Amino acid sequence: MSGRMCLNFRPFDTLVFRDSKELTPGGQANTVFPLPSTFYGALRAHHLCSHEIAFDDYGKLSDGDATVHLIGKRGSEEAANGFRMLGPFHWDGDRVWYPLPANYFAGGPAGDSGWPVENDDTPLWDIDAALRPIAAPSESETMEKNAWFSETALKHFLIGRVHSTRESPDPRIDFQSPAAFGESERRFGHERNRDSLVVKEHMLFSVSHWRYTEDVNGGPVGFSVVVDGATKKDFPEGDLFLGGKRRLARVTHGTPASFADVNAIIETKLSETHRFFLYLATPALFRNGWRPEPIKDVEADLVAAAVGKPRFAGGFDSAGRVPRPGRNAAPAGSVYFYEFKSDAKVDVGKLVERFQFNESISDYRKNTGFGITALGLW
Repeated sequence: MSGRMCLNFRPFDTLVFRDSKELTPGGQANTVFPLPSTFYGALRAHHLCSHEIAFDDYGKLSDGDATVHLIGKRGSEEAANGFRMLGPFHWDGDRVWYPLPANYFAGGPAGDSGWPVENDDTPLWDIDAALRPIAAPSESETMEKNAWFSETALKHFLIGRVHSTRESPDPRIDFQSPAAFGESERRFGHERNRDSLVVKEHMLFSVSHWRYTEDVNGGPVGFSVVVDGATKKDFPEGDLFLGGKRRLARVTHGTPASFADVNAIIETKLSETHRFFLYLATPALFRNGWRPEPIKDVEADLVAAAVGKPRFAGGFDSAGRVPRPGRNAAPAGSVYFYEFKSDAKVDVGKLVERFQFNESISDYRKNTGFGITALGLW
């Protein structure tokens, strides 16, 4: 029976997830945290391999075939009615780690968050009259770029200003820099001059690889994703290729995180405060650049946003053998603040269910894993 399951990936070697910059002769390329589409494609290939379906035969399958229904037709960006993916995130064998929110600052024993200023008649800026600026907490500084925080810290963040008795996250164990999970290794390559058998002029290049540490907090290290609409037989445990250079990784089944404990708090308080935020756990592709469309069937206004620098998302069409059109994605960690409209009638339970690691707000490639959110209070 199809449902929700967790898949954990442990690499056997270094991994290559190149950035969007062209690798020119004499240049260098860097590895970045992978986009959701990288893992979505790896899982599609894993399904084919584990079910002994050749790639050429895959392209000949009819629309009614179970494999086409699950992973989509060859060359498609995603399966319109097949499996959905949420992630990827860092995984240390015990806990899943999430991108630090763009409005999170250091300061105090465990940091604090910046929130939209309260609405008044005083003009504060000329960027967008409908949006308010974010006020940083006093005596604070921004956290390390690309930092990650634990499920405990994320839940603490989601109940935000209105939490009362929940224990604060420990900054020593609930916040980690990328260096806690692994390190970058730069590898060099070259093209030789056939006559002199030395490196051709301007043909020495380098590419950075990512190597996970062997152990963090007592467990294996790698990535974690959540999959909806599939079974363990669809994506069995085993080895698969991941990222550039087809590096091997072991995929195993795990247990998805539960947010039921904080959802109850959020639903109760949201009925009183009438305002919430959506935290992007994964990058999102919007028609309007950084700005999402109004939330369907929810009477709420976007009043502020904390958004980082965009990420470029492209891809490759395996059927046409051509690159896919590239788009700028709002980065993971971006936070969008909303307030209910006056006299709005909102089913808060349904709202929390829709956007607590469930429904995507991305305008493109929703099932691929883009635009996955967590809903919190401010």
